[in-house]
Amino acid sequence: MPVPFQGRSLTNVAVAQVAPASLDLAAAPGAGLRIHVVSIVLIANGAGTLKFQENAVTDLTGPISLAANGGMVVIADGVNPILSTLTPNLKLNLVTATSFVNGWIRYFIDA
Repeated sequence: MPVPFQGRSLTNVAVAQVAPASLDLAAAPGAGLRIHVVSIVLIANGAGTLKFQENAVTDLTGPISLAANGGMVVIADGVNPILSTLTPNLKLNLVTATSFVNGWIRYFIDA
């Protein structure tokens, strides 16, 4: 559901994995556009790692270790995103190993 924020339309995406895997978080946004993440809230069911990729190929982060029932909450400052795809018109993926995660992300689409 889009949420207005400083003139941008933000989209919230629920993350509900049931097993470690690659999960598409946001589809390719279109020519010349990139995905900019402004909030991440994720909780792991067990000890494991996660990383973000674009187009299920290029790593945007290295592996991030999480403890069992541990998690991460990262919120942008309202101006600058915390994570962006590097190449226009590529999707955003979350990849988990050993455990799976649940939570949500919030992002906007822009050049």
